[in-house]
Amino acid sequence: MATLSHGSKLVVDLALPKTVSHVHAAAAAVAAAAGLTLRNTPTTRCESDFVGYLSTTEASDAYAKHKVKQYVIQQKSWTSMFDPKVLLILLVRSSAIHFLPVMEQYAKDVEKLGETDDGVEEYDVFPPIPDLKPASRKTVLSMVRDLVVMTTRRVLERLSEIYLPRRWTWKLMKNIQDSAVRKYHRGVLGLALCTKMVQTSLVGHAITVLSEFTVAESIILGKLLSDRNENKKAWKTARRDMFFTTLRCSFSLCGAGLGAGIGSAIKPGIGTFLGLNGGDIAASIFVLSMYKRWNEAQHNEQ
Repeated sequence: MATLSHGSKLVVDLALPKTVSHVHAAAAAVAAAAGLTLRNTPTTRCESDFVGYLSTTEASDAYAKHKVKQYVIQQKSWTSMFDPKVLLILLVRSSAIHFLPVMEQYAKDVEKLGETDDGVEEYDVFPPIPDLKPASRKTVLSMVRDLVVMTTRRVLERLSEIYLPRRWTWKLMKNIQDSAVRKYHRGVLGLALCTKMVQTSLVGHAITVLSEFTVAESIILGKLLSDRNENKKAWKTARRDMFFTTLRCSFSLCGAGLGAGIGSAIKPGIGTFLGLNGGDIAASIFVLSMYKRWNEAQHNEQ
């Protein structure tokens, strides 16, 4: 029978034991199941974990036999944001956010122009087509900002890998689309899959939203500090923009999570991808429309 000797360490997560004796009892059960003999080795670890000292061969055999979960972190490269698929997603997202409000306003103008007193719609003269140059310029600037956001995300990922526990980092950097497919193959279906994917997406998409929030708040502070004519109105505008940025990022995270859950319940994989990005875009458009209406109301009051 093999003996537990000093060497590489095997960490066995236990179900929150209350005392050190419970830790040793549970560890002895695991060692007996693995065909190993536990040695009275003192430990100063936390009571919720037990560290057994195994040789290299014994550790690998125990991992293989009991299938202890290993958190493999797949770090993406710094140039991954220039992938054609990623650029296409950024283009569609930015175009939808900036062009849809313009077309919506144009549709409202057409509808108002066609209304008559007797309720019959007549379109003798259509309103002029809105100028799309500002929306195009905003789309390009938004794509550039999104590239900066993705670079910021790579920085946050590397910082989390250094300072956070490995399990947390793995959850933050998990591929949400692949996770939905894995859950589906394990037999998780319907409402259960939707609920689990909402939870997974809220965590896995958090680092993306945090990156966007960091860049947006930095831009607002940069504009405020670069303004030489600082006054109360500028500070008020900055506070308002910060509030709506926080609101937009919060809605974006919630929308992405709900969209990923619904999409996964319909079609795990491609449905997860479409639901995640669609919910993100829909939530951003909703908050931006609220922001525009609030600005118009404030302007009318003045």
